[in-house]
Amino acid sequence: MQNKCFADSNIFLYAFMANDGEKSEKAFSIIKQPSIILSTQVMNEICVNLIKKSKYTNDDIVQLVKNINDKYQVVTVDTDTILKAAFFEKIL
Repeated sequence: MQNKCFADSNIFLYAFMANDGEKSEKAFSIIKQPSIILSTQVMNEICVNLIKKSKYTNDDIVQLVKNINDKYQVVTVDTDTILKAAFFEKIL
């Protein structure tokens, strides 16, 4: 079984909009990995920030969401997910 890695919105934002040389390159190399998972909350944060800060259009966002959904495992955050996370935090 391949290890999975949860990616925060900041990694995607550095890859898509930051021209910060080394940080942008590292972020892009991370999101190229097939083992990345992200949540619907992270996807929403990516979209909001790209609209506000990089002036992505609605069409750009629609295409981005489709691409992300096709490439990565996207986990829906619901109450059950939050409760499971709280349980695991408690036992760690």
